Amino acid sequence: MFFISFSVKGLDTQNAENLHQLKIFHKLSEHYITWTDYKFKTKDSPFIFAVLGKDPFGTSLEKFYKGKTIKGRKVFIQRYKTIEDVQFSHILYVAHTAENLTKLLKPHTLLIGTGEYFIDKGGMIGFVIFKDKYRFQLNYKVANCANIKISPKLARYAKKIIKEGIKDEKD
Repeated sequence: MFFISFSVKGLDTQNAENLHQLKIFHKLSEHYITWTDYKFKTKDSPFIFAVLGKDPFGTSLEKFYKGKTIKGRKVFIQRYKTIEDVQFSHILYVAHTAENLTKLLKPHTLLIGTGEYFIDKGGMIGFVIFKDKYRFQLNYKVANCANIKISPKLARYAKKIIKEGIKDEKD
């Protein structure tokens, strides 16, 4: 069983909050996300985690992934300032966007971010704070278009889910 609700009450720094997000991202990518039909170029090719926009993690991203793997592969961190700069990554964290994310929809790239409307704009997993806890929202429709499979087990913990034309919100 997996419960993904971290308390954010009493967090005294932005870094502590970001570390909670990283723990969640890591657990999701290891156990609940599948990059279907994706073939790595070599047996040593890294798993690429990228950040688009103003990076909320700073050096904590490298520190967190030092010595860790995703799907058995070392993690390579990449950062991009603009949408035009973005190259392939397995996970793309989109920081503070007001834009439609369809420009970023590419095969085998999981789009994650924060904010109440992140999945409505084309994100796949959006993190929100609900009743002083981190919760998340899922967009299966967009994930399927990118050949990303999100485990149905995750749906029971999601605050909001978008499937093929269906939107479901929970309290």
